Amino acid sequence: RDSLFDDHTVSETRIMLAMLGLTWVMEGLLLYYAIPLSVPALAPGLQQSVFLHVLLFTGLAALFHVLQLLFYRLLGWVFADPVDTGLWTSGFNASQACLGVMLLPVVIVTLVAPEQANSTLFCAVILYFLARIVFILKGFRIFFNNFSSTVYFLLYLCSAEVVPPLSFYTGTVLACNMI
Repeated sequence: RDSLFDDHTVSETRIMLAMLGLTWVMEGLLLYYAIPLSVPALAPGLQQSVFLHVLLFTGLAALFHVLQLLFYRLLGWVFADPVDTGLWTSGFNASQACLGVMLLPVVIVTLVAPEQANSTLFCAVILYFLARIVFILKGFRIFFNNFSSTVYFLLYLCSAEVVPPLSFYTGTVLACNMI
């Protein structure tokens, strides 16, 4: 609901962008460690140009975030009113910004002790899913109006929460093959 204190200042927007940037960098670094574990044949190529690959993964994480945000705005435009859509997309940004802060210690441990990458990547996946669950619960209000809307909510889960991350990871591995 609107309030006297709901004005978003320029510094708040900058802080949100900085926190989202942190998330993208953390995800890029984690992808750098995750891809050689899932596709060992790519490890030598990744190690030849570390900065280029981390930069690529960070850019892909940012692109994935922007595409998801646009998709959520489209879903909100179709299924909700502008106020609920704005709250939903700001909730998405907030959950992703918090994810970056939660991933920071995981990435630090991964960088300091790369031999622990299996464990830290498992922790990162759990944190990612926790952030997504928080966001899904926020989206539950939009898609679940009554029992008959269960099908719509399941379609939302498949089309917006399951397929895109899997497609993103597959696309990232393909991008590694091209470089």
